[in-house]
Amino acid sequence: MENVILPICICVILPIAIVLIVKLSSMYKCKNRTKVLLAAIETGQNINSDKLAEFLQESTPSPREIANRRLLWGCICFLIGVVFLVFGGAIINSYEKDSLMSIIIGGIAMAIGISFIIVYFVSLKQIPVKGQE
Repeated sequence: MENVILPICICVILPIAIVLIVKLSSMYKCKNRTKVLLAAIETGQNINSDKLAEFLQESTPSPREIANRRLLWGCICFLIGVVFLVFGGAIINSYEKDSLMSIIIGGIAMAIGISFIIVYFVSLKQIPVKGQE
């Protein structure tokens, strides 16, 4: 029975707790923005509520920022994959089971990294250049 509790906590309770924390955090941010907007409206001063609401909204990243984030994650995953492959190749003689798992993880990480880099270059072609808008 002791061997069952830890996997259940990790696989069930932990993801539920993470989702709950993220949702509560976003609700708290929205509630605070609403309070600030209502307080500004209730004061009755010459405050442009549309500008204030626009200022309080979360900013969305530009297409260039999204592409740069993809390139960053692609490089990170690719280099982690390379490290795992080198590590797996270095210990292949002593521990076959561990080296095989390391090579599999390295291959998966490299594939994910390469896919992020490919998506970066494809999406880079779709981003308009500032002078050509």
